Amino acid sequence: MALPNFAAFAARLRRTSVDVLGDAIQYRAAGSVAFVSLQAHVDYRDLAQGFDASQVIEQNIQISVIKTDVPAKPSKDARITLPKAPGLLFRPENVRSNKSGTRWDFELRIVSV
Repeated sequence: MALPNFAAFAARLRRTSVDVLGDAIQYRAAGSVAFVSLQAHVDYRDLAQGFDASQVIEQNIQISVIKTDVPAKPSKDARITLPKAPGLLFRPENVRSNKSGTRWDFELRIVSV
C-alpha cells in the first residue's frame, strides 16, 4: 500500500474545510446562463474610505474559491449571489491566485440591486 503524499492530503483538507466551514454561494461564469451552487470562504468585512474631511464605511466582501470548483479565472462578467445579501448581484474584482495556486481570491462589487 502506497503512503499518501502531502499534496493528496492537502487537497482533501481544502475540500473538507470549504465544505464544512464555507458559505453556500451561487456562481455564474461569464457566458453561462445558469448559476451553480458552490461552497466558498466568504469574508464580509468593511473598509473605511476617506473623502477629504469625512469617512465612509463600505462593504469589502472577499471570496476564496477552490480552483477545482472554478477552473477558469473568474472574469468581470461572472456573477455571484450570496445568501446573506439577498437581492444583490455581484461581480468579481481583483481576481488573483493564492500563494499555493489552489484557490482564486477576489473582492466583490455590486452590479445590481
